[in-house]
Amino acid sequence: MDRKLDVGGTLSQIFSTYGAQAGVLLPVAFGLFLVVAVMAVKPSGDDTGTLLIGAAILLAAVAVGARALSRPLEPEQAAAATD
Repeated sequence: MDRKLDVGGTLSQIFSTYGAQAGVLLPVAFGLFLVVAVMAVKPSGDDTGTLLIGAAILLAAVAVGARALSRPLEPEQAAAATD
């Protein structure tokens, strides 16, 4: 139990993993923040268009996330996940 923490290696691995997943994470985050912004503008029963746009954005974000989760890992990502 006398192992030293390799801070540089750990941070490098974190940014490598984030960089590999940024194509999925950034659009999903944007979609979720957009839904919140639309809801903050005027989420009422009278404004059907706003609610439909919010629902469409939410469905698109869920579809992108589901597609990313169902895609198999690349060999370097699989190796990084087992380390």
